[in-house]
Formats: sequence, structure tokens, C-alpha cells
Amino acid sequence: MSRPRRAPVHRAVPTALLCAVAALCGCVTADADVPVGEPRVSREPLPTVPVDVRVLGATGDVVWALFDSADPAASGHRVSRDGGRTWAQGPVYPEVGTSAAGNGRLSFYGGDDGEAWPMAVDPSEPARTSVMAWDEEWRLAALGPAAALSTGRRLVTVGRSRKLVFPALPKGRGSWKHTYGFSADSSFLVRVSRPARGGRDYATIVDTATGKARTPVAIPRSKAHVVGGSTLYTLVADAAGLRVCRLPLPGGARACDQVATGDHRGTTARLYQAGAASLVADGGSALLLENGTVTPIALPAGTASWRIDAPGDPTRPLIRTVDAAGEPHHLRVAADGVTTEWLTLSRRPVPPFSLALTPTTLLGSDGRSGDRVWLRDVSAGTLGARSDLAVAAPVAASGSRWLVLGNDGRFRAYDDGRPGAVVPQALAREASGPYLIGMAKVGLVTGKVLAASRPKALFGSLVVEDVSTTHTDGYTMRVRDLAGGYRSPAFLLTDRSSLYTWVMIWGDWVGTSVFSDAPDHDVDTVLHNYRTGASLTHPGVLWGLGDGWALIQTPSEDFSFPLAAWNLTTGEVEPLGNEGFSTFAVDDDRVAYHTGTDLVLRTLEGLAAGPPRLLGALAAGKATRRSPWTVQLDLTEPVLPGTLVITDPDGVVVRTLATAGTSTGGIRGVAWDGRDEAGRTVAAGTYRWQLRVDAADGSGAATDVTGTAAPRGTITVG
Repeated sequence: MSRPRRAPVHRAVPTALLCAVAALCGCVTADADVPVGEPRVSREPLPTVPVDVRVLGATGDVVWALFDSADPAASGHRVSRDGGRTWAQGPVYPEVGTSAAGNGRLSFYGGDDGEAWPMAVDPSEPARTSVMAWDEEWRLAALGPAAALSTGRRLVTVGRSRKLVFPALPKGRGSWKHTYGFSADSSFLVRVSRPARGGRDYATIVDTATGKARTPVAIPRSKAHVVGGSTLYTLVADAAGLRVCRLPLPGGARACDQVATGDHRGTTARLYQAGAASLVADGGSALLLENGTVTPIALPAGTASWRIDAPGDPTRPLIRTVDAAGEPHHLRVAADGVTTEWLTLSRRPVPPFSLALTPTTLLGSDGRSGDRVWLRDVSAGTLGARSDLAVAAPVAASGSRWLVLGNDGRFRAYDDGRPGAVVPQALAREASGPYLIGMAKVGLVTGKVLAASRPKALFGSLVVEDVSTTHTDGYTMRVRDLAGGYRSPAFLLTDRSSLYTWVMIWGDWVGTSVFSDAPDHDVDTVLHNYRTGASLTHPGVLWGLGDGWALIQTPSEDFSFPLAAWNLTTGEVEPLGNEGFSTFAVDDDRVAYHTGTDLVLRTLEGLAAGPPRLLGALAAGKATRRSPWTVQLDLTEPVLPGTLVITDPDGVVVRTLATAGTSTGGIRGVAWDGRDEAGRTVAAGTYRWQLRVDAADGSGAATDVTGTAAPRGTITVG
């Protein structure tokens, strides 16, 4: 069985929150390397992704960008004065929304603690900022490199504020929608007004030094009006093609340049301005218009999308592209359209945020591939070939069965890689053979809910039930077989009134974690053997149980939260070599996790592991020719070929069916049509079956879920 879980950070984390997160994926912190060359360890580097940079503004050779880096010295707001070759500390305000650049100046609308104001930045001293306006009710309508306009039409520069009055617009045009833009030197504010009716838009130009507005002038109707430098640019798309029209500020003759031919009505062409350079996105083409010359921009092969990188008037236009793999690139566009990468992005490992493990498959999701889960073949004990599954995340796995969260938001059971029934969310926490458990219910992979009293954990058909009257004196439990027959005496798992992690069960051991009174650590793992009555305690947090061992997070003074394997027979604790948050998954004698840089599959040695146990038998049919009896058998580990022996009510063998060996522990393809070895139809009644099969690793013959007898069950014929 595999249970994804997440480890706590410290004692103060609420238990309810830990449990809610732990149900989906497991994490503890990880950093150090597992010793290379161990015969039972397989590892490989985690995939990496670029750490993108948000370019906030560019003017001349000055570039302002926000970096996200593990190195504090290279993180945060940085300003380059040499086109991105070297970087220095930038503005210190943590929250930057809109930004602007032009004419050697920078500005932004932002602040801290949820409050925002327009602020000016001097590139020569970028760590210092000057507030343009300080008003709690200030809301931004437009931002220029050295001026800003509020939604209440208040125009501000550093040290000056005035209320603007715009002249009337033509009547009879219906309602109006307004957009605003500043020239690069913030000398002029342009309001572009679009009427509900009519074939023209209107531009109103305001002198920011005097606050005086000129009479609105008619301009071509368009969805793309952009102020660049000291010009208003308009992209016109009509039957004749694409044109970029220029209106000098504060006034002058309008001129247009053709950039593409053919009918462009209804197209989604876009216009960007980098100072006086126009960049036009026309379908899959990128065009550069400079000094009346149109030049195709040579986007790198495999480019999926592009846009301008930041507002401003850089020496050469800067664009951001995204390739087919979803990775960003920051490019500089030369006059001949050639692009070169001006900013090299650092890369970081991408750890999986959920894992699930079976004898043959490691399932994981890391968000790199969109709504897909990756699968790794681990049948040879190594991280083998990868394939993908179009689902959102693995939830749990057991043998040949997976429980996954689909991209449609529903939980679904898989068997041998094939999708099965949709599972209610109330059952979607853990899987063990054909059995599932949620927060308060147990059931089957078919979606059927089974009767149980306050279920806490599941091992095949064995369910741990909370039979405490209250938890004041601790947690009293019992173990019951959902398939019938076995019920343990009630036992006290812990005398503590609250639990730190889920209750877990594997074989004869039931465990959990509780707060400790010890002076040197906060949490203890407590285990109870419900058959022998033995109890074990160890400092640390319990995160998983396997065959003869427990995965624990041992205490650490430096909050590194190292994982370790606790041998329940010898008492030895083997560190796994991780330090830092790590996702993990457990199955039988193996554990998968990451170190922050590598993905690791580790097989534990020296365990007193037992033979395979039957987790469950999912049967259907009436044992007739028209409705053969079929059964799916789920065991805890791989088994060799064997037989399933069927006996009549008197114990006489009537049929022996061959069972195939399986690397997952899931035996499939077993069917009986109600005929004996001679081909005669047997009489109606209750028959018994017994599975006779040995473990593939030589650990012995398979047993029932309790480990005390051979796997068996009944068949109703007729």
C-alpha cells in the first residue's frame, strides 16, 4: 500500500490542518544526498524549470525587474543600467502592481500592507522612491514615468496635484469608454474615448504642466491605441489590411504605414510600443515597424506565444516568448528583426507534490506537464521508463490499483492501468487492495460504502474502529474484518486525548503519533500489536507503515525533519539521508521520496517481513455458464503462479483453477462457470475456495489478511 502524506513544520501546526493536507500528499523536508552506490537505492536528478523574471520597465539601457531567487542577494527588485548585464538593488517596496518607464525614468503603483500609491523611481538611486500622491482613497486610472491619473481625474506628479476637467465629447454617440496613456516624458496625458455608436474614436490631449486639455480630435476606430514616446499609435484592421497610424503629441498631421495586406476585419492583431518602435502580432507572425520600414521578427523555432516584455522605451525592443514546452525566454529585437536572449534565467528543481507507490509503479505529479500524472516503472527496484496519465494527481495506490483525482474533479479507481468506477469523495483518502477509506467511511473501489463504526485506518478488509466512549482518557480501538469472521478485543492505542497524525495499520501493527512530554522532543510515534499486545514507542512523527517497519520523521534541533526507517523487530533506525521538505510514498519494504535535488527509490534491507497477505477478494457472478463466478484477488506483494481450489459443501474438491503469477500482487482472470473437472454442472449451494500461491521473493505461502490461515472464501452457485 502507498499513502501520500505531508510532514508538519513544528509542534504548533494544528492537527486538523496536518491531517487534511496529509490525506492528499506527503511532505517532509529534504536536502542531503543519499550515499551513492548503495545496491538498494535508485536515484536521479529532479527535472528543472526556469525561474522566470518579471520585467517591470525599460528605458534606454536601464531595465527594472523582479527576481525570484533562493539567494537573497540576487532576489527581489533589481535594476540594471547596462541592458541586463549587471544588476543592483532596486525599489524596496514589496508590492508593485502597475509600472511605467520612459525618458530615463521609472515609476510604479504599489506600496505595502495592502495600500498603494503612485511612486517615482530615480534609476541612479533605485532604492529610493518618491511618492506622487498620498491619499487613502487614491485609485489608479493611468500611470506615466513621472505622473499619474486617479479614477477621480486627479493628475499628480511629485509635489503637485490638480483636478482635471475634460472638454465635452460629440453628442448623440451613446455611452463612452475611456482609456488613458502618458507620453514617455509624462508631458502629455492622452484620453482615448470610444463611443457606443459612430465610426471614429476621439483623443483628448492634456498638458500635464498646466492641466489644460485640448479639443478632442477624431482618430481611427480601433481596439488598439498605444502611447509611445511622444506619439499616439493606432492599429487599424480593415479590408485593406493592417496599418499603424501615428498622431504626434500635442498635435500634428496624422500618418499611417501599411504593415500587412489582405482582409483583417475581425482579426485579433495586437500592437505594442517600445518607444518609437511598433511591434505587431498578426496571427502567428511578429512584425517590427521602425522609421517606416516593416521587418519580420525572427522568433525562435517552437515559439508558442510572445508579447512585449515591459513598458517603456528601451534602446532596442524587449519581448518575452514562451516555447512549446511552456518555458519563457527574454529576447532583444535588433533592427533587422533578429532576436537574441538578453536575460539568462536560472533553473530550479521541481519536486513532486504527490507520490504513490506500488510494487511496479511510482506515480507522481509535479505540475510541469499540466493536468497529467507521470508513471515510473519500478518493478526492477530502479526508477525505470516514464509514461503519462491524463489525470490531475495520484491519491493512493495498492498493488495493481490506483486511486486518482481526475481533471474533472472526480476521484476514480484504476486497475492494471485501466480506469474503473468513479469513487465518492467520502472514500477518497487511502486504498488497500479493493478497499478504500475516507474521513469517516469505508467502501470498495466499485464505490459501494460498507458499514463501519468510526473507522480510522484500513489494511485490506481489516478496519481499525474507534470504540472510545470519549477521548478524555485516550483512544480505544478494535480491529474488525469487513469480510467477516475476525474481531480483535478492544485495546488502548494511546492515553492521550488528541492525535497528531492519522491512525495507521499494516498487518498486526496499529500506530499513530501523539504529543510528547519528553523535554528533548515534541512528538512520539506509538505502535500497538493487536494480536500480541506488544507496544512500541519512538521519538518522532509516524508517516507510514510497511511490512515490519515504520517511516518516521525523527526529531532535529535544526528543523531539518529527517526521515528514517524504524525496524520494528530490531529497533534499529536507518536515516534516509534527507533534510528539508519531501514528498514520499511507502509500499511494503520500499519508500520513494526526494532530496530537493533528486528523486529516490529505496528498498530497505534486514526486515523481518512475512509472506504475502490477501487484502481482499472482489467477486461477482453466480457460477453458471451464463454468469460465471469471477474474482479479483489483491495481495500485499508479487506472487508466483498458483491454484485456486474449489470444494463442495462436503469438502470434496470439484475444480482446481490455475492462477497466473503477478508482479503487482493483483491476481486477475480467475473465473468458474459452475462445472467440475469432468465438465459437469455442480449442484446449487455454497462452495468454498482456497488460494494456494507462494511469494515471488520466497517469503512463503500467501495467507489471509490476518496472517493466520490460507486465503479462502465462499461461492454461491445458482
